Amino acid sequence: MTSNSMIFNQFLFCCGLRARSLTNRLTTIRGMFSVVCSVLASLILLMPFSANAVSASWHLELPSEVNLGDTIPVMVAYDRSDWDTSVNDCMIYHEDMDGNNKIKLWKDGEGGGVCTTSYGKFPVDSSSNGFDRPVSFTISPYTTNLSPGSKFKLVGYLNPNMTAKAWITKEILVRSLTGGFAAATPDKYTQGKVAISGVWKGTGANGNVKIWSSKDRWVGEGAGETIDLTGLTPGEHVLDAYMYHGDAYETKAAQASTTVRVLGGTFASAVVENGILRMTGEVAGGADQIRIYRGLNASTVVKVMAATGGFNLVVDDLPLGTHTLYAYAYRGTQFLSLGSKEVKITEPPVVNLTAPPPNSWHNGTQIKVGGQVTATANLKNVGIVQRRANLATEQYGNSLPLCDTESGCGLAQEYTVDDVIYKTTFWKQDIEVALRATDVNNDQVYSTNDRSATGTGLLIKYDGVAPAVTWPSGAEAMASRAAPGKPYHIKVDVRDEQSGVNPLNVIWRWRIGTSNWSEGAAMIAGASDRYTAQLNVPSTASEGDEILFQVRATDNIGNATAYSNTNQHVVSVTKPVLTLVAANGWHNGGKIKLSGTAKSGVNIKDVGIGWRKSAATGTIAWYGLCRTEQSCGATTDYSFGPIDSPFNVSVDDVELFFWARDTNETIVYFTDNGTGSGRGVTVKHDGDAPIIVWPVGAEATANRAAPGKPFEVKVDVSDAQSGVDPANVKLRWKIGANAWSGDLAMSHVAENRYSLQVNIPADVNKNDPLIFQVQAADTVGNIVAYANNNQHVAAISKPEITFSVLGKGGWHNGSKIKVSGKITSGAAIKSVAIGQRKTSEPNGIYRYWNYVCKGNCGLTSEYNLDQVEYVYGLYTEDVEIAIWAEDVLGGVAFSTLDGNDATAGFSLKYDGKAPVIHDVIAKWDPDGSLIVSGSFSDDASGLGAGGDGKAAIVLGWSGMADQLTLDVVGDGLGSSATFSHTFAKGDLPAKPGVILTVAASDRAGNVSLPTAIEVGAQIPKLALRVEQIATSPPRQAWFAGESVAYRLTLAVATDSVCAMNSDVIYALPAQLQLDPGAIPLLTVSDGTVIANLDSIWTGESGFDSLLSAGGKLCAGQSLHIDVPLIIAANASGETAVSVINATADNLIVALLQKDSITVMPDQGSLQFTKTVDKDSAEPGNDLTYTIIFKNRSDQYLTMREIEDVVAPHTLLQGLPECGAMPPGLMCNYVPTVPRGLQWSFSGELAPGESGQVSYKVRIQ
Repeated sequence: MTSNSMIFNQFLFCCGLRARSLTNRLTTIRGMFSVVCSVLASLILLMPFSANAVSASWHLELPSEVNLGDTIPVMVAYDRSDWDTSVNDCMIYHEDMDGNNKIKLWKDGEGGGVCTTSYGKFPVDSSSNGFDRPVSFTISPYTTNLSPGSKFKLVGYLNPNMTAKAWITKEILVRSLTGGFAAATPDKYTQGKVAISGVWKGTGANGNVKIWSSKDRWVGEGAGETIDLTGLTPGEHVLDAYMYHGDAYETKAAQASTTVRVLGGTFASAVVENGILRMTGEVAGGADQIRIYRGLNASTVVKVMAATGGFNLVVDDLPLGTHTLYAYAYRGTQFLSLGSKEVKITEPPVVNLTAPPPNSWHNGTQIKVGGQVTATANLKNVGIVQRRANLATEQYGNSLPLCDTESGCGLAQEYTVDDVIYKTTFWKQDIEVALRATDVNNDQVYSTNDRSATGTGLLIKYDGVAPAVTWPSGAEAMASRAAPGKPYHIKVDVRDEQSGVNPLNVIWRWRIGTSNWSEGAAMIAGASDRYTAQLNVPSTASEGDEILFQVRATDNIGNATAYSNTNQHVVSVTKPVLTLVAANGWHNGGKIKLSGTAKSGVNIKDVGIGWRKSAATGTIAWYGLCRTEQSCGATTDYSFGPIDSPFNVSVDDVELFFWARDTNETIVYFTDNGTGSGRGVTVKHDGDAPIIVWPVGAEATANRAAPGKPFEVKVDVSDAQSGVDPANVKLRWKIGANAWSGDLAMSHVAENRYSLQVNIPADVNKNDPLIFQVQAADTVGNIVAYANNNQHVAAISKPEITFSVLGKGGWHNGSKIKVSGKITSGAAIKSVAIGQRKTSEPNGIYRYWNYVCKGNCGLTSEYNLDQVEYVYGLYTEDVEIAIWAEDVLGGVAFSTLDGNDATAGFSLKYDGKAPVIHDVIAKWDPDGSLIVSGSFSDDASGLGAGGDGKAAIVLGWSGMADQLTLDVVGDGLGSSATFSHTFAKGDLPAKPGVILTVAASDRAGNVSLPTAIEVGAQIPKLALRVEQIATSPPRQAWFAGESVAYRLTLAVATDSVCAMNSDVIYALPAQLQLDPGAIPLLTVSDGTVIANLDSIWTGESGFDSLLSAGGKLCAGQSLHIDVPLIIAANASGETAVSVINATADNLIVALLQKDSITVMPDQGSLQFTKTVDKDSAEPGNDLTYTIIFKNRSDQYLTMREIEDVVAPHTLLQGLPECGAMPPGLMCNYVPTVPRGLQWSFSGELAPGESGQVSYKVRIQ
């Protein structure tokens, strides 16, 4: 037997991420991909087998125990004696103890085996009937799922003709990992550090040794003989070591467990205060003692104390100087250094407060502080503090730091506080203030009586009340009146019961009336609390002016009383004020009527008047009215008049003068400058009477008057000089040659207009004239008398009525009639009415008056009635009609035979029967129009156009408000007539019903009952289709930023009528936008289609109609619109639902189609899309899957791999393919594990470029 041997190396195959790039990681998309990633280590041996029964002896040499990771040498020997046919395989497998989880370790033939030859035939060589084969393989936990302490089996198989047969089985034990360490020692100077020493590793252990604390927390690891653990918390720890083979299969080592105690703590602070050293900190981990050493000599112990009470030590016997202190935590002999602190022992500072002075005051805002600090060490903090005076044990607070560092305090042992403004918030009560100083040794001292933080400081009392300002009263009060040009003395009392008034800050100001305030001026301090000042009253001040005085004051600590409108002194100015009235400034010679007043704050004692010619500048002739206080009435308000002047004047213009003096000796003249040298009041001469004018035009007095009615007379009276006296405008009137009436006063109504209403007698003769005359006087007595050459004449007026047209050819039907006529009068028509009476009652009165207008008929003297309807209470028999009219003057007239309400009017015959309709036909014309025809008859008022009546046919759709009326006119029609009408397609209602109604009316207005004709509506047959362009089958999954286009098709059936005004309505959902680089495209089936795109379509609400109005699609015609769109950038993760409607005239229901697009979540730079070529399939059908990838970034991406898996219940058909690739990218399909798919790539994917791969499966 020939023996051949070969050592087969282990082959390891790994698959990684499906697709990898330099800048992007593939995002898996909803079941499009699944991850298939396995690590397979295989050792393969192929062996030949006989096609018949195998007769052989076998031998497999293996150890019974191995270490994890050992390489096991194996000798395989067998004898083949009668193998005369091909043998497929001979191999060795690893199996679990229950025979599962088979992993092939060796197969003959991989690397030149001897079991088989090519095509499964072995060489016919009788001398070579067996072999001895050495084999080796590694016990690996990664390929065999082995773990320390477990067993497994090695099994050899023969597989002739693919029929497996085990030929040998061997059980093998994998030994457990071993190892340990010698000791674990806590560090004395590094808190939380423990040194592990004497680390060793035994069977199968080749990885790091990992240390765990109390079985639940990893604390460190290492590969050498020592491992330093750090960061252990204070306290007791049970440390265990775990052994590893590589980085898997840990085993706790039996000789690697110990307990250690870790001490912990901190030396937080060492502070010297007032010569006392206080040290604080903390200890942990079971320390039972704290020791403090001075210097590095352990024999110099400063303090030793038990740790159970915490770390808070006080030492008061250290000598002056600088010391370094070391703290240690102890537990038995074990200790840990907690660190060191440096302290300096010095004498405390000395602090003295020198300002503010004793018994000082404050107002809760600020004080000035001064003082001196000295020390034996440099100062590092100086400040001002305060507390409430009524709390003697309260510590000082509200600090104002003056310096808070050693350098800020001048690196000195002295510090001077020089009148520092202390503004820290004060309590509004008495306070104590102190200086506080701290040196670099933290010795802190206060300027209190005992130098402590609770001692007595400097008392400062609280004053929060401003000074009180009081105006004196009684005998001390200020004068209530001031005279122009005279001094006025001001007095005020200012008090402050606490810190006192600051005499330099009592300020006064003044003003007259609402003028600006003066600048403030200091008042003069007098006896007690009195302050005074003096004001020289301006000579320009007038009688009645008020002078206002205000005062503000401040106490010695800044509390201020402000100027106040509620605390001011007001004094009136005393000066005579004169008025003089001289007959409205006009005179007509002789005496002048005068009136005047003189008023002052004190009594008037002298009054006089004078005159001179206005053009003169000479002496004034004066005349006294009163010369003493008593003769002037001992009053402050003197008046006179109206009186005649004590002098006569000429016919020239004159000047009048008036002067007065009060008891203050203040003299005032009623002149232009208030002095005796000024100009007086000019009184002009008027010798002309008023002018009377009768208005014309629209404002004129009426030329006609109605008997028994009021009549308004209007006249304009003017006087350009002294003016008209309204009480002396008089009117008189008469009728014809009758006597004049008495004088009647007219009323002044506006500007120059005067009016009076005269009642005209009812029995006045219509032909007699009315005559009116007016006289007037002006204010100085000039008169214009009644005159025959300046009068107004008016005539008596009454309306007249004529008929022009009445009714429908002299007939009525008892419901309504139409009346035409004309009313004229000499005055405006006021009211018009129509009445009736029965023809059978010739002596009856007219009733049922229907007003055409009432109270206002247009303000015109002519009124026309044009086919006015009379409907109220019309008798159902022959009647007589009359018109009644009244004008604004009260004139009344009737349109009857003799003009009264009891004679014959216009006669109308009664017809109450409606026409009859015959033979109505309605039919559709091929062009879409509707033809309606028929006939009708009437045997009473008839169908002819007798008089102004006419008959009519009314056509209308059922349920529609609009109707069509066809007039039938002409005398030759007799009692019957035919009619015909064509409704053009454009004249028909938008959505006709199924009933057409036809009605007829005669000349009397009777209307027949409507005849109903059924008319089938012409409804177009439309179809709407919506599809995605260039996506077959349609896609449902898209990504933001991609382009999508819809084709909207509208088609008319071959047996349909034309669809008029057809339209497609598409309101874009929020996730879709119109492609800015494209526009919708319209395509029609032939040139006769009428359709145009609406240029204002945007897809927004109100702009969603794609077609313009007036479109037309007829039988067999169609159109389609391509709408280019872009998915919005912010639409990721949303669904865009497009709803498209189609409409046309006469459609019963609008057409509607929908399409949905799911916008996938953003995938980052590299986008993947997976599609399938069918929407549905059955077992046996083939499906083709396409994976499209695209670079959405602006950088080049390096492609690595794409992986997918064949879905369950499908089988791969043929080899997967690489599709179209962009320049610079190469693709290759790589076979992989069963049901796994992998494509590898080389090169880069340019920005915006895309490619695709695909594969085909068959459904089982």
